[in-house]
Amino acid sequence: MKDVHDNSTQSHLEHERSGRGESYRQKIIDLLITTGKSMTDREIFTTLGVEDVNNIRPEITRLKQKGTLVETGSIKCPVTGKKVRLVYIKNSLEIN
Repeated sequence: MKDVHDNSTQSHLEHERSGRGESYRQKIIDLLITTGKSMTDREIFTTLGVEDVNNIRPEITRLKQKGTLVETGSIKCPVTGKKVRLVYIKNSLEIN
C-alpha cells in the first residue's frame, strides 16, 4: 500500500471538513443518474464546470470504492490520448 504524504492527508481532511467532498460526490451521482450513461473523469468534471479534475477524481474513486459507481470500460481520451476509465452509476434505485 502506498504511503500518503502528510500534505495530501491534510488537504483531504480540510476538503472533507469543508463539505466539498460530499457536495462533489452528490453532484457526480446526480449527473450520472441524469445522463444515464458512462462517463470519463474528464467528462464529469467538464460537465460539472469544476476547474480542476483533481477535485473530482478522488471523489469518483471514493464512490467506486463504496460501490456506488462501477467501471464499465475504458476509452482513449480525446484530450490526452491516454486510455481512461469510464464510470457508471451502479443502480440509481440503490442511491439515497
